[in-house]
Amino acid sequence: MGNSQSQTKDEPLVFYGSNVSMDLSKDLMYHLHSESQKQKFTPSPSSSDAPSGSGAPAAVDAVQIENVVNQRVEQALHRLFTENPELTHPSAGDPHRSLLDLAHRESQLTHGSTEAVAQELRQAIEQYQPHSATAELPAAVQESRRAVVACYRDHTGRPLDCWQEVEKFKQSVREAQEAKWKQAL
Repeated sequence: MGNSQSQTKDEPLVFYGSNVSMDLSKDLMYHLHSESQKQKFTPSPSSSDAPSGSGAPAAVDAVQIENVVNQRVEQALHRLFTENPELTHPSAGDPHRSLLDLAHRESQLTHGSTEAVAQELRQAIEQYQPHSATAELPAAVQESRRAVVACYRDHTGRPLDCWQEVEKFKQSVREAQEAKWKQAL
C-alpha cells in the first residue's frame, strides 16, 4: 500500500540556484563592521599570533602599559602639587600628613557650607510656620483629617481601603473653602 511511496528512487536530486541577489540589512552590516573594528584593535595575548604584514597593530606588552600608567600618575601628581602649593611633595617630609591636612580643611569648608544651608532652612521654616499656625482648621476638617491618618496607620499595606475617609476629607475641605468664600463676600 504505502510501501512504494517510501522506497527511494534512483533519480538524482537537483538544486536550482536562484538569480536573486543577496541584500544584507544595514543593522547587520553595522554589527559586522563594529565587530571587525573591535577585533582589529584588541591586543592579542602574544605578538607571535599576529602576522607582521597583516596590518593589525602590534600587541602592547605589560611593560609598556605599566610605563604609560606610571607616566600619567606622575603627571597627575605634578599637576596636583603645582595647583596646591600648601601640599608638600612626597619626597619632602610625610606625604600622608599634608594630604590629611588638606582633607581636613576641605571637610571644614564643606561643613561650614552645610551649616549655612541648614541655617537658611531654619529661617525659611520660621518665616512660613507662623502662617500655617494662624490658619485655624474647622472642626469637621480636623476630624476627617484624623480619620484619614488613623485609617492609613491601620491599613499600612492596603492604603486603598481608606478611600471613604479620603472622600469625606475632600468633601469637608470643599465645604470649608465654600464657607470661607461666602464669608469673604
